[in-house]
Amino acid sequence: MVIAVLVLGVVAGGAVPAGAKGEEPRADQRLLRRDTDDGVTIRAATGPMPEEWVPGDCNGPGCMPEPCLPRGIAVIGLSTDAAVGEGYLEVYRAPSSPLVFAGSGVFGANVGHPVGWVAVRTGPKTARVEARFAGGGTDSMRPVDGWAVLAARVPEGPAVSEFAPTATVRAEADDGSAIGTSRINESTAHQGPPDPCPSSQLDAGFPKGTGRAPKDEKQARTEILAAFSAAYGAAPTDDALAFVEDGASIAEVARVATERYPEYSGRLVMEAEELRFIDVDEAAVQFALNVKDPGIRTTLTRGVGRAVLRDGAWLVSRATFCALLAVGAVYCPLPEGTKLSRS
Repeated sequence: MVIAVLVLGVVAGGAVPAGAKGEEPRADQRLLRRDTDDGVTIRAATGPMPEEWVPGDCNGPGCMPEPCLPRGIAVIGLSTDAAVGEGYLEVYRAPSSPLVFAGSGVFGANVGHPVGWVAVRTGPKTARVEARFAGGGTDSMRPVDGWAVLAARVPEGPAVSEFAPTATVRAEADDGSAIGTSRINESTAHQGPPDPCPSSQLDAGFPKGTGRAPKDEKQARTEILAAFSAAYGAAPTDDALAFVEDGASIAEVARVATERYPEYSGRLVMEAEELRFIDVDEAAVQFALNVKDPGIRTTLTRGVGRAVLRDGAWLVSRATFCALLAVGAVYCPLPEGTKLSRS
């Protein structure tokens, strides 16, 4: 049985609460301090990665490849005249792309004055970042050392201390043109390792397609859904991996996941909710992964994964399968031939 996803202990919303992985981390290098137009004070600092956050003795199958490990942590502190909030983010290699999500959250909801915030990493061509929050709040800034932290007051929501805001973040070049956009919502996970490192993030929505599809769409749909069910069903590991792209390369990792989480063996059920073709040899599947018990069905996670056509057979993409393993802190090795520096 291949254990596809484990969610126990995963923190949603992009921030790790103080004390969640040991003593409070040290962040002694000031990154930025600024006040927004509507009265939010933002502070950010960075620091080394605490040793207890990343086990140093993990060097076998299922461990995060060393070039993909976090380089440090960032601490975000925010305040208004009514409330304060904070977030702890893992910091990975600086991106080359204009905009990469790093974390988000909301504070002040429990006192009736919620403020949404979002942190992003920026590439060398990004001159300005703007965030438009649901409900009308906006904020913008020029990046500081490749970071932008934006915040605005948002409409009052549920009386909880932390939840993810909904916002659209836009990266602009010197001439004001848009060079990157990111949609932030409750499905957005924390920033993961740089590509092509294993990531625990599935697509939050359907990617844009080419408009092309297989000649026999009905047959392709049947084969894709069968592949997803088999990959996450109660089949033996080797049989299940026959339905995963390059499955033989991650057999050892699948074995580690099965041994680490035996309580899920034979109890996972994949339920497809929607399927769209991206191209003649690629499809996106929105699905829920459930744990079945007598009379009870619990959803572990849902998202949008990919299916690919390889040598005439539809398979679950390696990236999708590995993303679900990574939710349970079991990581696939880098694809053969990958070269990635840790700088």
